[in-house]
Amino acid sequence: MKQTLLASAAILGSLFAAAEAAPELAPIFSDSMVVQRGEPIPVWGTATPGAEVTVSLGEAASGTATAGEDGRFRVDLSPQSASGPYELTVSEGRDRVTLEDVMVGDVLLCSGQSNMEFPVSRALNAGREVGAANDPLIRHFTVPKAYLPEPTMEMSADASWQKATPETAGHFSAVCYFTARDLKPHLPAGFAIGLINSSWGGSQIEAWLPKAKLEKLGGNEADLALLAEYGESPHTASLKIGGKFENWWNGAMPEGPVPYAPGADEVAWKDAPEGLGSYTDWASENLAGKTGLIWYRGTATLTDAQAEKAEILRLGPADDVDYTWINGTFVGTTFGWGDPRSYDIPEGVLTEGENVIISGVYNSWGAGGMTGPEDVISIEMASGKKVPVTDFKFWFSPDGIGSPPRGPWESVSGLTTIGNGMIAPLGPTKYKAALWYQGESNADELAAIYDDQLIALAESWREQSGVADLPVFIAQLPNFGGLSEGGGDSNWSTLREAQRQATLADPNMELVVLIDAGDRWDIHPPNKQVVGQRMADWIREAVYGQDIEAGGPVPVKAERRRRRTIEVSFDRIGGGLMAAGGMAGPFAVCGAEGCEPATATLRDEKTVDVTIPSSTEVQTIRYCWGDAPVCTLFGEDGEPAVPFELTVE
Repeated sequence: MKQTLLASAAILGSLFAAAEAAPELAPIFSDSMVVQRGEPIPVWGTATPGAEVTVSLGEAASGTATAGEDGRFRVDLSPQSASGPYELTVSEGRDRVTLEDVMVGDVLLCSGQSNMEFPVSRALNAGREVGAANDPLIRHFTVPKAYLPEPTMEMSADASWQKATPETAGHFSAVCYFTARDLKPHLPAGFAIGLINSSWGGSQIEAWLPKAKLEKLGGNEADLALLAEYGESPHTASLKIGGKFENWWNGAMPEGPVPYAPGADEVAWKDAPEGLGSYTDWASENLAGKTGLIWYRGTATLTDAQAEKAEILRLGPADDVDYTWINGTFVGTTFGWGDPRSYDIPEGVLTEGENVIISGVYNSWGAGGMTGPEDVISIEMASGKKVPVTDFKFWFSPDGIGSPPRGPWESVSGLTTIGNGMIAPLGPTKYKAALWYQGESNADELAAIYDDQLIALAESWREQSGVADLPVFIAQLPNFGGLSEGGGDSNWSTLREAQRQATLADPNMELVVLIDAGDRWDIHPPNKQVVGQRMADWIREAVYGQDIEAGGPVPVKAERRRRRTIEVSFDRIGGGLMAAGGMAGPFAVCGAEGCEPATATLRDEKTVDVTIPSSTEVQTIRYCWGDAPVCTLFGEDGEPAVPFELTVE
């Protein structure tokens, strides 16, 4: 779903304002919910300020608290074993709220970007899977999309817990659901699993990290300061993006035209199709599937009186983010998929006669641009009268210039914003484990720092939930993109290695390897069943202590044994290493001059010998390196070896 910050703010109620109707529970609480066994059970909401609030979970547990001056209360019920169903009752005097069918079991937090958001209805064999989803003890809660510059404890009250049925399961996170489904046969009868799905397609990890973690990581000081300014004055902060954009454009196009400059005669403007619409649908222009920065130029002819009385520029819908100027003066930027734009017009910017409106719209995927229709694009007077902006022309920026600077208050590319709106409202909810499937949007030139970001994210979840040793399971990026076996630079591989390094550094984090489970043509591989199965295996081993070895072979060390041989030893070999097709690889050796492919053979069930192809002084060795390499090392149980880069000892 595409949603703007304004829309997100609009859906947030006044749950934690001083309560007038009491008591009221936070939106995460509803009929059929699951609360975590073996941990204190926090129950929170609002009541009359100063009132005593009593909370009871059937006959199993009860507690009281006094609502604060702001009406907030929290009661922590004593830990319970797996059980239920219960009534959860919250009372203030004669007023009472009762939730039915509450279970005590295990709760999984499922978060990330589109591959975690990906629903069962789009998974492999979707019709069969949805039709067979009939387990009332698997229960799913989808956190509504919201993004904010500051953390909130509020959430749309529209969300609720749903039991897995053929009518509901199609909307569940596929990874989350298949993980729970594969766990159920290994748990006692009557055991409930609650799934909290907080995910947003296209999101970067920075949007999920709390401010304190980003400050500790460093490198975001200026944008965090701008985000804080946005919280105080969105208009003032937005105007500062104009200067950043112009600096970026001058660097990206030092010899090129400046479309937003007055005149801009050197721009090769073309007439835009009547009515506008998404530029990808302009049949005459052959722009289907094209992404990047498209520029629009329109004009409005005003009288002197109109120029003085004009207040608002209304641009209509645009997709994804626009940067807009009037007569060479930057007036604002807005991110949103198809949301209408409007900007206050600074005094003195408009003149009698022709006024030029320029808007550059950056589109990263799908439909995009200034979509119109033209009759909604206008300059509005204080009286409400409108003067149309007409005579639209367009020009597409050259490919390869990169993406322009964005406001840190945006959703998927912002700082803290999604975590503020979609993790913070979960408050002190307790979990048995957390699943994270994200990284595609961070597979860029900064991919190498992802390990520190991932560790910081896991820390933030543990701190917020109060579960100090919360296990976190990371879905490593699968194969997607171009075939490569040379071991050269690959942002996707760099990010995979950062994911691996994070799991090595964090004792409560495990890596779920998916290098064989992707689709090099589809960034959203439909086989989410294998992801759920491997997640479930890791939870069975690392959380439940069951007798199972999850995952596949992992490297222990790489040692130079002879002049031209590197010995790589492995652990967790699943009955022994095997090479599909009899060829172990792909391996590459790397030195100061770069990387080159290397042949390898299995020496025994846990060792591979890699032959150095030249006299190059080898520093590191890489296995399965590239966007979508064909990788042949597996354990005999069929689990793939993890891609890696090791220093040669």
